[in-house]
Amino acid sequence: MAIDSHTTLEVESLDRIYLKVIQMRLQNMGGIAWFFRKHRGEAFATAKVMAEMTRPFVAAIETFAKTNAIPLIGFERGQRKDDLAKEYLADFPDREGILFIGTALHQRA
Repeated sequence: MAIDSHTTLEVESLDRIYLKVIQMRLQNMGGIAWFFRKHRGEAFATAKVMAEMTRPFVAAIETFAKTNAIPLIGFERGQRKDDLAKEYLADFPDREGILFIGTALHQRA
């Protein structure tokens, strides 16, 4: 008797959604220069043109979090995200929804 005839798998919820996108062509200076010069039509690949793309994206996430009263958490290096999630989950009033939006804090030297 095959296992699929008496076993059912059901997923009731997601523990978390983790989005990480890696574009291999953008992992080196030549690829970054190509992206901004050829794809985006910029004269040069500079921090300014990169920020002009990044800042609106980050602002949209922050606006979404604020509009929907979702905590926006900056994680410290080495911080246990599961422990923090348990603390937030203890006070979470809904059966489902977005518990918080987490981002990595960038350490400055």
